[in-house]
Amino acid sequence: MLRGAKTLGVRMDRHCVNAERIVEVLAQPSVGRVLYPGLPDSPGYEVATKQMSGYGGMDSFTLRGGEQQALRVC
Repeated sequence: MLRGAKTLGVRMDRHCVNAERIVEVLAQPSVGRVLYPGLPDSPGYEVATKQMSGYGGMDSFTLRGGEQQALRVC
């Protein structure tokens, strides 16, 4: 547990950078909406900007094309 705690900061920084890269990749026509607090059009953007040093590693997205497109992605 101590070893994990010592590297937590570095791992979280990488976690945030990777999430930002994924958001960049998702900026394409087949993606309907990207949900990520680091995007200016996100409902939580202002709060996240005030409270966080990074925007975290969680993001999600919707696809255009409905269920069939979602199955193709999976």
